[in-house]
Amino acid sequence: MIIKTIIVTLGFLFVASLGFAQTQLSNDFNNATEMYVNTECIFETYRYNHDFGSDLPDLKCDRMYPGVSSYFIFKITENSI
Repeated sequence: MIIKTIIVTLGFLFVASLGFAQTQLSNDFNNATEMYVNTECIFETYRYNHDFGSDLPDLKCDRMYPGVSSYFIFKITENSI
């Protein structure tokens, strides 16, 4: 009985924390959520998949998920790589 209560309580806290994190994201294009890029990078080799076609697919901005859109602005310091 106590274990069931603990599991239910932890589940509620987990769901509540997800909801809180979502409300911190900006849904206003003019007031986007700021994210700062680290000054160190880990470089990885990009490999083009020739089976896909002759070109990369066009980027799309259509919303493919339910809910409100979130906007981000990425800031890089002057001495970043």
